[in-house]
Amino acid sequence: MDYAYCLKRITAECEPLAAAVITRDGVVVASETPPGASSETFSIMCATMMGAGLTALAEVGRSPPSRITLDGEVHMAVLEADEKHIVAVVSDRPLDIANLESVTRQVFGPIPAG
Repeated sequence: MDYAYCLKRITAECEPLAAAVITRDGVVVASETPPGASSETFSIMCATMMGAGLTALAEVGRSPPSRITLDGEVHMAVLEADEKHIVAVVSDRPLDIANLESVTRQVFGPIPAG
């Protein structure tokens, strides 16, 4: 799979400040980060966020999250891409989460149940 192409498809409409396709353990697969930013640090922290959400929900007997969102001065989404990857997007503009999820599903396909 061409992950750089996947990332461009996913971020085509949101003008990201940074975006990445990341393995669940934080390895950069494809990224677009601004000059001076570490794509490795960005990716590791995004994977950590998803892992923390998974652990927190498991502690209260709930299913793992399919996404984590942060909103403030900037907007961020970390989305489940497939069983091995997540996608992270940061933008100055509010993110259309439903569209990001839809395009992610088009690019990566459905997430297998279970």
